[in-house]
Amino acid sequence: MSDNVLQKNIPLDAEDIVVFVHGFGVRWDSRGMFKDIQESLPENWGSVLFDLYDVKGKNVYVASVDEQARHLRQVLSEVSASYPMATIHIIAHSKGCIITSLGNPDTQGNIILLSPPEKFGTDMQTYFERYPGAEKKDTEIVVPRKDGTVTHIPNTYFSEASKINAQELLLQLSKKCKFVIIQTTDDEVIGDTTYDRLLNNDRINIVALKSDHNFTGEHRKELIDTIKELLK
Repeated sequence: MSDNVLQKNIPLDAEDIVVFVHGFGVRWDSRGMFKDIQESLPENWGSVLFDLYDVKGKNVYVASVDEQARHLRQVLSEVSASYPMATIHIIAHSKGCIITSLGNPDTQGNIILLSPPEKFGTDMQTYFERYPGAEKKDTEIVVPRKDGTVTHIPNTYFSEASKINAQELLLQLSKKCKFVIIQTTDDEVIGDTTYDRLLNNDRINIVALKSDHNFTGEHRKELIDTIKELLK
């Protein structure tokens, strides 16, 4: 059985609801980032947090890219059906930004993508095989994470991810809806980003913050202040 629970905090009179989409190999509550953003939302805004993967205690079992996209579409559909008068917004982080693009969301609300990667699957397998404490098995790589969780990545995931063109997906998303990218300029996970194919696109607003990948320490407040301005 999975420990996954759809975390809904939606007032009865909510006119705006934020759906959060987490990054690769973690639970929705990892790093505490989404919880901090949730607590800063305007009064009477609702929020939905959920796991893209199966979670059993500290073990996180990564689903295929297609499964993740289907899961996101299902969550968005359920929220839209349950609250038809509310505007749905999306805040996604890291590889969750690419899953958001694959989910092809149909929303009139804000879409804010936090530190999306320019490349989705390139060199991922090598990166996680070399991750401190990682164990390579016949069918998966088992990776202990800094937050105490353990990520199980099936070998099939890497071949699937290597076929994804991240910037092309973001370009396709821009044809359907406008969105904001919050770019991290001191990113230790995805490295330097230029988003060269996304520049000069009037449907994509890129806001650069001097921050690490997860907006830790003093960077968390700057992130939250930026999001509050964008949601006004």
